[in-house]
Amino acid sequence: CPSTPMMLMLLTPESKSKALSVGIPRQRCFCLNEIKSGLFWQSCRCIGLNSMLSNLMVTTDAEVHEGQLLEHPWLENYVDGMGHEVYGLLAAEEFLGKPLVCLIEEAYSRNRICIFAAQVDGIVVLAPMRRMRAVHKRTVLFALAQDELMLHGIASRSGSDWKAVFRENSARQWQQQVAKESDGNREAAAKMASRLSKGFYRQTTNASSQGTGFYRQTTSASSQGAGGQMMAAKSERMFSEHSTMLGKQGSRCIDAKRSVSTSKRPTRNTANVTSA
Repeated sequence: CPSTPMMLMLLTPESKSKALSVGIPRQRCFCLNEIKSGLFWQSCRCIGLNSMLSNLMVTTDAEVHEGQLLEHPWLENYVDGMGHEVYGLLAAEEFLGKPLVCLIEEAYSRNRICIFAAQVDGIVVLAPMRRMRAVHKRTVLFALAQDELMLHGIASRSGSDWKAVFRENSARQWQQQVAKESDGNREAAAKMASRLSKGFYRQTTNASSQGTGFYRQTTSASSQGAGGQMMAAKSERMFSEHSTMLGKQGSRCIDAKRSVSTSKRPTRNTANVTSA
């Protein structure tokens, strides 16, 4: 059921992105190693934080003797702090519509309780004075107090359970986030489809232009081939004509040489021979 409350424990912090990608809210995912490293870092930043958190999670009834108080005066404040617990509450009707700062001041001045957190947009926020200006009917607050009786005059008496309101606020915020993500996914899918269609049209146009270019190249090559055949035939014809012309010139040279040699040959003087 979508309204079933659940928490997802992860082994590594890197798996949180995968959990968020499948639609699990960020406030319902946690990693034990990440919590340990965060507490260790905060304890180095603020000395004594781990002790305070452990005292808030575990209820103890410690007793201190007068001798111990004389030796260690700080034990009185420490034991008093160990008796505090975290309580959730809805504000009383007299504080509805007023600034959150006024409620915090009245709670501490009347009953010595400290309101330190509130649920804002389905998420628990520490010191939410900047994010939440006024207190509303469905505002869930968290306070440190010795016991539940100290919430008298600060918490609502209407009988509404703050845990049910807390779950309803979280469920409403979750539904809004899912609707927003679904709208974003639809817009992203529409943009992707538009890009794909434009890319397909460009590829088709490029393919058709490439086909036209290939046809032109083929036609040009065929025309170049026909022209080459004509040039080869013309060259062959010119070569044969040139060879014939050279042959004629060679025969003429031979005839001219023969005529020259015949003209230079000496003639016999028959008259002298006869007289002799």
